[in-house]
Amino acid sequence: MTVGAETKSKLKTLDLAEINQQMLSISSKLASATVEYELAASVRAEIAELSDRIGDLNTKVEDLDALKVLEGAFSKKGIELILIKSLCSSLEQQVNKYSKLIFPEDYTFTFELDTNFSILVTRVHNSNAETSDVRKLSGAERKLFSLVLLISLLTFIPKSKRTNLLVLDEPTAAMGEDNKASLIRFLPVLQSIIPNIVVITPLDKQDYAVINPKVWTVQKKGLQSRIIEGGPK
Repeated sequence: MTVGAETKSKLKTLDLAEINQQMLSISSKLASATVEYELAASVRAEIAELSDRIGDLNTKVEDLDALKVLEGAFSKKGIELILIKSLCSSLEQQVNKYSKLIFPEDYTFTFELDTNFSILVTRVHNSNAETSDVRKLSGAERKLFSLVLLISLLTFIPKSKRTNLLVLDEPTAAMGEDNKASLIRFLPVLQSIIPNIVVITPLDKQDYAVINPKVWTVQKKGLQSRIIEGGPK
């Protein structure tokens, strides 16, 4: 069978139309791909720029945090806080030095200064350590601690400006023998800071011979007390 010229012409026309259609489709896809590629490249560039900006911002935030710390440290309140902490540390050292001389057991005191000020005491007994607030000491132990704190505070005051008289009114009341002996043994140390110590006590003044003659002996009768030995001349 022979294909005529007209038929061949139609076939060529159809092939060309299909090729043109395919070319148009390919061109459209290429254009779309080009747009997507350019968009992706643009997004990548924006991401890289944002990453650089985030890095710069992180550096600036770190610098800002450091500046805030410095500002806090060197502001009026910051300097005051540093001074207070330094004084508390020095006072803590003095308290622990004198506590070794007055407490019959191994006590260590810690001054804590956060939102609130507190004093903690750690007791070591039979190799066991127990920490509690200083206010949980017994009544007798609180008396001993008061003397330790007093003498520690006075060491920060020039000798010429310190008080030169301390009156102890029945200091050993409600004390056991160990604490009583510790207090009396501590009196000469206390007297080295406060030269004139007057003890008002119903006990034999020989119990306080370590600081004689500055002992007033009192006699109690009902609700009244009368000095029967010592006292002002």
